[in-house]
Amino acid sequence: MIMLQTRTNKKFMFVVTAIFSMMLLMVATINASAAPAAPKNVKQTSAFGSYAKITWDAVSGAGVKYQLEVSQDNAKWATLATVGKTYYTAGKMEAGKVYYIRVKAIVGKTESPYSATLQVIPQPGYVSEIKQTAAKDKSVTISWTGAAGATAYDVYIGTTEENMKYNQTIKGKTSATINKLKKNKTYIVKVIPFNISASGFRANGFERGNTAIRTIPGKISGLTFAGWNYGSKDITVTWKAKDNVDGYQVKFYNAQDKCVKTINTTKTTATFKKAANNTYYKVKIRPYLTMNGKKKYGAYNKYPVYPISQPQLVTFTQDIGKLSIGWNAVEGATSYSVYVTTTTNPNKPSSYVKVADVEPKVLKYEMSKFGKDGITLTGNYYAYVVANKKVGQKTYSSKITQAWYCCNN
Repeated sequence: MIMLQTRTNKKFMFVVTAIFSMMLLMVATINASAAPAAPKNVKQTSAFGSYAKITWDAVSGAGVKYQLEVSQDNAKWATLATVGKTYYTAGKMEAGKVYYIRVKAIVGKTESPYSATLQVIPQPGYVSEIKQTAAKDKSVTISWTGAAGATAYDVYIGTTEENMKYNQTIKGKTSATINKLKKNKTYIVKVIPFNISASGFRANGFERGNTAIRTIPGKISGLTFAGWNYGSKDITVTWKAKDNVDGYQVKFYNAQDKCVKTINTTKTTATFKKAANNTYYKVKIRPYLTMNGKKKYGAYNKYPVYPISQPQLVTFTQDIGKLSIGWNAVEGATSYSVYVTTTTNPNKPSSYVKVADVEPKVLKYEMSKFGKDGITLTGNYYAYVVANKKVGQKTYSSKITQAWYCCNN
């Protein structure tokens, strides 16, 4: 009976031991299965100043906490924070630097594997200044100071703040040329810096905008030879005003086609003082805008004007049946026109009658009649000569600044 009892005890102990071992195995299995899963869908959702918000999907289970770690080289890691929510706003990030964040779940003393590593970018810095650096009649070029941390810039343009539209994205530089604009127009532009992380998150910087830019105005119209004062040697030209310009540049070229005078003015008239008499000039004009202290010029007018000096009479005599008029040569003249009147109001140009057109080598004209009447010794005669210069299909004539009187009574 004792031995039977002993055997029975041994069998009992074996059974107890087996059951205990199975219980330990079950506990271990339960503990192993309780290890939390790695957080998924870790992403950056915002960037503002030195802050960046990170979110992720919740890990199932009670009492789950999340530990975030940060690195600047994706190799050396430091604990950033431990939180009980599925988001965190990281701070003290510097524009222009890249950060890496990973997250793990913690339940009690059990930790999950790390999440996938997330590249995090802070908000780029400011675009501090926009300048217009060039202009054409249908395009402008702008430049700006680069924003820290920005890898690209969006450019917007419009005629008002309300109608501004996206124009282009610039990468790798801080300038842009905007095309397909209208002549003689003022626009406003803005530039938005941004950066895009490896995961595709876009961090926008603060926009810099409402900077006025202008296209070069079209060609100036209405350029006119207004007068030539033979005594003071002053030549005056005028033209029509143009909107959206800062001024005009007028150039005078001599008979050898050499520029001898340049006038920059904000008016619609220009006078070349102390010019040479007895010749002609070619005059061109173009508008300009002032950008960053420098003038940006538009195109010259399509057709120059050609002021030409009025010939001076060197002889003017009358006799019975003959009136003789002689004048000095004017360089560049292609013909001369002779005008005569007997009116008592010789200062009225419309009272003069053209009596002859002569070739440029002819510097004298004699007439025996004026109208139906013969030349008399006692008549009062007034005369002047106009120099003409034909350029293409257009003829330019000298202005009447002086008439001569001849009387022998």
